Amino acid sequence: TIAGDRAALDIMMDKMNRYESWEAEGAYLTPDTRMEGGSEAVREFAAQARSRERKPNFFQAVRFIQGWDERVADRIKRQFGDVGLDDEDGYAIEAGAEEVIVCAPSLRGLVYGACTLRQLGEDGFLRRGLVYNAPLCSFRGLKVYLPAAEEIGFFKAFVDMACYYRYNRIILEVGGAMEYKRHPEINEGWVAYCEEMREYSGKTLDIQRSFNWAKNSIHCENGGGKWLSQETVRDLVAYCKARGLEVIPEVPCLSHSDYMLIRHPELAERQDDPYPDTYCPSNPASYDLLFDILDEVADVFEPEVIHIGHDEYYSIGLCDRCRGRSAPELYAEDIARIHRYLAGKGIRTM
Repeated sequence: TIAGDRAALDIMMDKMNRYESWEAEGAYLTPDTRMEGGSEAVREFAAQARSRERKPNFFQAVRFIQGWDERVADRIKRQFGDVGLDDEDGYAIEAGAEEVIVCAPSLRGLVYGACTLRQLGEDGFLRRGLVYNAPLCSFRGLKVYLPAAEEIGFFKAFVDMACYYRYNRIILEVGGAMEYKRHPEINEGWVAYCEEMREYSGKTLDIQRSFNWAKNSIHCENGGGKWLSQETVRDLVAYCKARGLEVIPEVPCLSHSDYMLIRHPELAERQDDPYPDTYCPSNPASYDLLFDILDEVADVFEPEVIHIGHDEYYSIGLCDRCRGRSAPELYAEDIARIHRYLAGKGIRTM
């Protein structure tokens, strides 16, 4: 519809927060171009914009400045009007006579500016001029599993790709795929469970469909069906944060809790399920275990937000403790209880 309506298309384009002014002339980013300021990750991204060969006409330096350079900010206002420079993910690039300045109010903005150098240049060539970018969407997230130990290199390359495409958050499902020092039985049970579920392709679907009640999907790909040490997960989190990504751990709660219940079937809502996936929300012991898990996740990730799952809640009000209570009451009470616990630790709930 928009493509067929020129006026609507013009309005949409006007609202895109990208402002550019380029000259015909330019120079090259080459191996001789110095990368100054910013973080190591920022300079790594920018280095990918260089040509492979040395050129006679090259920029002497790329300077990264966290915070708005007053001269660049004034030039943006003169060139583009009052576009506002208050978005923490915004950034500016000024390619001048001898050097390129990239400035942004945040590390994340500098990462985006470094990635843009790579996108703008062809074999390292960059026209002189000015660009200011700010995102239209404030939450740009990806949800993924923790990687298998042998896929950590690929995972880090994937994170770099996410930065290149301007994602600012990554949600990592934890489940049984991270070491729990207080409850090693969770990890032991998780590995055994995943080995059984990965016996042949399609077994997880066979298990889901073999009972006369609805069951959660089985996430045995998480961590490659094994688990990572806390130190390894800390390294992955640090790698993401060094690139400006906010890391949100997902700890499946209430439903999708098979990783908790493999070795603690006494907490299951449905006692006749050989593969329970939902804990009893009326049993205080469910929260003794869950809050131990949340404590360890909070210690490793140091997050502002924890995602608590709660999808595919099927086994409701079946056990002696829960029978007769309504689904909305059980669901809301569980969320509120987890929310209070996390709020007490200064962590928001997703």
